[in-house]
Amino acid sequence: MNVEPRSRRICIVEDDEPIRDSVRMLLESYQFSVTDFANPIAMLSVQDLPDYDCLIVDLHLPIMSGLELLEILRSRRVPTPAILLSGDASAAHDDRVRRIGALTVLQKPVPIEILLDRIEHAVRHGL
Repeated sequence: MNVEPRSRRICIVEDDEPIRDSVRMLLESYQFSVTDFANPIAMLSVQDLPDYDCLIVDLHLPIMSGLELLEILRSRRVPTPAILLSGDASAAHDDRVRRIGALTVLQKPVPIEILLDRIEHAVRHGL
């Protein structure tokens, strides 16, 4: 993993607490600074969101989907690269995923190496 030290701010939005905690702990073990939210409303209620280097967002969230969250963030001109996670990463979302600028949809459970590779790509190349 060769992510530059200045580019290590990750935000996770995941409603499943064990998954959220395990992803956060994994990323922290790789020296990422991680902020996590249990739902999109909690994230959107923060007045001044930091400039994250990558968002990791569950596709199927309560209240609004991960896609809806990203659409709101894009409408607010938040260009942060996003990785979507899903237990059902069906191709039905492909057009919408590309339109909002998400980098990829990864099927849960995500192998550690793949998640780290996609984060590195996001941090280095952005959208």
